[in-house]
Amino acid sequence: MEKRIKILLVEDDKVDQLAFQRFVKRENLPYDYVIAGSLSEARDCLTNERFDIALLDYMLGGGTAFDLFAVAGDTPIVVITGSGDQETAVRAMKAGAGDYLIKDPQGNYLTVLPATVERILRQWRVEEELQQYRERLEELVAERTAALSQANAQLVVEIAERERAEEDIYKLSQFRGSVIDNANVWLNVLDVEANIVVWNRAAAEISGYTCAEVLGHNKIWEWLYPDAVYRDKIVTQATTIINRGAVVEDWETTIRRKDGATRTISWNYRNLVDRQGTPTGSIALGRDITERQQLEEQLRRQERLAVVGQLAAGIAHDFRNILAVIILYAQLALRKPTLPPELAKIFEIISSQSKKAANLVQQILDFSSRSMIERQTLDLKPFTGNVLEVLRRTIPEHIRFTLAAEAEEYIVEADANRLEQALMNLVLNSRDAMPQGGELRVTLSKLTLGPAAKPPVAAMSTGEWICLTVADTGIGMPAEVYAHLFEPFFTTKEVGQGTGLGLAQVYGIIKMHKGHIDVETKLGEGTTVYIYLPAGKLEEEWVANPTAGMVAGQGETLLVVEDSQLLRDVIETFLKALNYRVLSAPHGHAALKIYETERDIDLVVTDLVMPEMGGEELLRELQKRDPQLGALGLTGYVDAQLTTELRQSGFRELLQKPFEIEALGQAIHRALDAER
Repeated sequence: MEKRIKILLVEDDKVDQLAFQRFVKRENLPYDYVIAGSLSEARDCLTNERFDIALLDYMLGGGTAFDLFAVAGDTPIVVITGSGDQETAVRAMKAGAGDYLIKDPQGNYLTVLPATVERILRQWRVEEELQQYRERLEELVAERTAALSQANAQLVVEIAERERAEEDIYKLSQFRGSVIDNANVWLNVLDVEANIVVWNRAAAEISGYTCAEVLGHNKIWEWLYPDAVYRDKIVTQATTIINRGAVVEDWETTIRRKDGATRTISWNYRNLVDRQGTPTGSIALGRDITERQQLEEQLRRQERLAVVGQLAAGIAHDFRNILAVIILYAQLALRKPTLPPELAKIFEIISSQSKKAANLVQQILDFSSRSMIERQTLDLKPFTGNVLEVLRRTIPEHIRFTLAAEAEEYIVEADANRLEQALMNLVLNSRDAMPQGGELRVTLSKLTLGPAAKPPVAAMSTGEWICLTVADTGIGMPAEVYAHLFEPFFTTKEVGQGTGLGLAQVYGIIKMHKGHIDVETKLGEGTTVYIYLPAGKLEEEWVANPTAGMVAGQGETLLVVEDSQLLRDVIETFLKALNYRVLSAPHGHAALKIYETERDIDLVVTDLVMPEMGGEELLRELQKRDPQLGALGLTGYVDAQLTTELRQSGFRELLQKPFEIEALGQAIHRALDAER
């Protein structure tokens, strides 16, 4: 039966409390937890109850987590800090916290909580056992000293006591060896010449070097630190520690394993002395923090991309309004039968170039995950084959191009057009990375993640996944390029050869599909991009189905609400030409005033984002007066959750800016038909 862990969560934010409770329940964790919402509650809990571990939010009403360290006693502590609050985290570790977690808005920090709790408790148990051993050893030394002071009293007693002492020391030696070897942290002991005298199992597992390979000499430092300059720095620091009896905590170094992989180790060093105080060596405890650093970097990158995405979405929204006006006026002009041919050519160029600009804005919205998507059941095997067949004409002959897919089908629920765009961007990037030729491999595979499985991307949940891999043997990426991989407008290509939106668009498209993306690259050897898409039931998405042809109105009354006057004017002009009666307003409050005098309104055509009152709030107010009144929403961007909410609130159609005249006419016709 799995041992239960008693946890005290000190958190004054109700949302974060609920997130923790849901996470524990969802993951079926063996936690018995108590939640304290304030410092006073936490003090009472720590005073009156004993807990296996305490999770303390740093910022609490009337103080901080540091105010609880004293009353916590020997209870292990994990401090949960605000996103990016590295300084506070360092202070917490120095103050005695076992570890820290960085809180993020999406709650991804909870995914590492179970491993953190388990690691801290293991470390605490080992330290407790070592303390018991030290106390026991001191007791034995005291006992033996007392016994030896009476050595002349009786030789038989001396022999008996000595034998008993030797037996106890042997048992303690066995116990010490067991504790050291089974500790979950790297433990090694050095002599004054930096030779290895103790090397536990964790040290062997992390480094790849066995005890037999390292004992009795100091060659291990050449193996772990092959760079001579870096090694000299490390050895100098270690020697200084031994010579002056210094203590070092959380000293981070990068080692190279026996297999060539690198790991980051956080060290705690202590000096060892004999009875006279003469240094005899040092003891080092090391924790492998490589995965924690990688996870923290993932979270930082996601936060950075989220901020850039919000900025990009806002800019794209403004551009869509401008482009909508240009496109609609150009198309209105082209519909005039008396338009001279030379002017018609000019307006065709204006319309064509505006659509190209709209496509560029679409890439920005894809990155920020604000595009509308139309999901359908899709088998990636034939789909990928068809896309690659089209792209094959763009791949030079000196690049070998292959597709590998062993299973019969790879079913996902996806927007075919968006996914095609993402795959094309990745393949063309790989092509450009191999100017001298090479191999481009596209692979499909299936992945099942169970509760105990380690996901390839930390944020991935349990379940069935489809993996689409695009790998090349090209030039790879240096670290400074990899750090900005998915940022929009970042490109290494020459001016005029790329917009810097290709990978940013791929990132956004995959996120819109609730997927994940991971990239491995090595300079001079190539790059591999892994795309993980959930295989499962299609989530309901609301997407307008196009209607062929343009249908004129029958004199219905439309209320057009749009804060851009130019866009409002061109929409009004077009709808009047289609035989609609049009009322217009610049914002929600003005629209409500119009409704008070013009109640016979068949449909509201409204922008969703406006000053003073947005389209969704406007429709709610209008439906208080007429519950059956429907609306057509105009928006620069939308996501799945917002789409569902809009549909439930009465929006019959949704049209993404910039739109064409025909699309607007068809959407209004469908919305009116839905009312009938």
